[in-house]
Amino acid sequence: MPTATNDTWGPTITGATVLTGLLTNDKFGADGVDTDNNPVSGQVTATNGAHGTVTYNNDGTFTYTPTGIYVGSDSFTYTIKDGDGDTSTATVTLNVQTNTVPSGGGTASLTLNEAALDTTLDASAPADLQAGAVTGTNPGSRGETAQAISGITFTTTGEAINVAFANPTGDPNWVAPTVSGLASGYTISWALVGNQLVGSLIQTAGSVNLGAFVYLALSNTSAGANSSLTPVVTATLTDQLQHLAGSGNVTINGLQVVATDTSGDHVSGSVNLTVLDDVPLPFKPDGIFVENTTHTVLTESINFAASAGADGVGNVVFNVTEGAAVTSGSTNIFLNGEQVFFHVVDTHTVEGRTSAANGSDLAFTATLNPATDTWTYTQAATMFAGNQFNTANFSPSGGNNQAIVLDSIGSTSDLLATANSPNSVNTSTGSWGVDGGNSISPGEKIRFDFVSNATTDGTIAGTPAGIGAGTHYTDHYEVASYTQGIGNVSGPGLVSITIRPVNADYDNTYIGDVTGESTALGALVTVVNGSGGATPTATNNGDGTWTITGLAQGDTFTVVANSDPFSAIEISANVGSNDFKLGPVTYTTANAVTPFDISIPVTATGDRR
Repeated sequence: MPTATNDTWGPTITGATVLTGLLTNDKFGADGVDTDNNPVSGQVTATNGAHGTVTYNNDGTFTYTPTGIYVGSDSFTYTIKDGDGDTSTATVTLNVQTNTVPSGGGTASLTLNEAALDTTLDASAPADLQAGAVTGTNPGSRGETAQAISGITFTTTGEAINVAFANPTGDPNWVAPTVSGLASGYTISWALVGNQLVGSLIQTAGSVNLGAFVYLALSNTSAGANSSLTPVVTATLTDQLQHLAGSGNVTINGLQVVATDTSGDHVSGSVNLTVLDDVPLPFKPDGIFVENTTHTVLTESINFAASAGADGVGNVVFNVTEGAAVTSGSTNIFLNGEQVFFHVVDTHTVEGRTSAANGSDLAFTATLNPATDTWTYTQAATMFAGNQFNTANFSPSGGNNQAIVLDSIGSTSDLLATANSPNSVNTSTGSWGVDGGNSISPGEKIRFDFVSNATTDGTIAGTPAGIGAGTHYTDHYEVASYTQGIGNVSGPGLVSITIRPVNADYDNTYIGDVTGESTALGALVTVVNGSGGATPTATNNGDGTWTITGLAQGDTFTVVANSDPFSAIEISANVGSNDFKLGPVTYTTANAVTPFDISIPVTATGDRR
């Protein structure tokens, strides 16, 4: 009788394997066993295992071939038969390990541009995965969607694979990506929705979900055994991110793409995203055109909303410096003869005011309203643009003459002083008088003409356009304001004067000229009490002239042209006035009827959240 003995095959089976020595511990009996199955077949037979096929090779060996992917123990039986037909069966136990592991990985990098955002679902390749929620500054661009056809490659051996994004919820393959460039107070959450990976912007304060901003999808995601594949990654940006100030870009690195074989083995690649910030485009607010007089609130558009792009309107603020001069180009702006300066109330409100020393009088108010993309302007008084001159900086041509020219250093805008006949004019840069006493007495008059390129030999002979002896100049220029102080006063009495703004003509006849000249109408005269005494009184005489009484040393008066600028001014000492001197002159070469522009710089930012 034959006896077959059970065996255990030690080496791990990973593929088709020839098993030797299994018959060496069997007993074949007196009748023997034909192990080469020749000439009669079937002396040694075998049955298949559960996970592999078994073939007897007719030479004392067996071949075990795994039939699939399996890890674990398997067994099969074989039977020996002797010469007279007696049989015996044994079991062979073996360990099978035919699992394979996919390999590969890599990184696919994509760049998305907020400027390209639009609300259209574009079907042209690469097609948008979702329509955008906002519109950027360059919606005609396709930069909201990007596609990577290389970067990640997976290779299989004995098993097929499928590729998908790691699930942020409960998937051990998920690794939170590294984010940089995102503003403080914000974070990103991820979810797998269907086959798409969706990123949403979260405001950390209150855990507010501000909505999805990016969608990612994969195609070419399956491969059979013993092959390779490169998945195609598509990403669509649908909303803006909050960028760290000054960074420009937000980078998101390490979104996991996982290849899994049929037995559950896996290998990962990654996707990196760069989101470019949408920078606002230059914009130009609508101007407000206003008559140069007092006005209530006027409103116009800032025009930033259309230029803010995907980030939306964050803020619009005035970009002016406290105390900076209000100008029209290179020309200063004046209110009642006093220069106007910016006063910053807050980032959305600025005022134009005179200096604190001049009473901080309000000229205008401008206000920004970013929420409505509008700005408002309110004008409190008439202003003018011009250049200011002070005769303290002029060079006089002489003293005690019929005519004195004060030469404006570095400018052609000169000042010509004359007196009523037969008086002469006395001056220093610090004071003015008439006749030899260097003061102005009742009945005496002094006149200042605003002329260009003036020369004089001290007489008023000749013609303005002539040459040689006399006084000559090219033309008059107009002024908008004239300020002068009362200098030394003789004795305790007060000063009374009459002021006449003049539309001068082109000749060498001055005070008393009744041909070709007229009184400039509509001027306003104000007085500043600098003496500390009783407040002087300014009276409009109704004919363009003004009378001021009660003046003392240290008081100043200002003449401001409104609709009729003047080119000369006459000052007379009235009957009963104490003798006095006039101080230096300050005046501005402008008039209130000449149009001018005031530009107030603004700065706008995006990131509306």
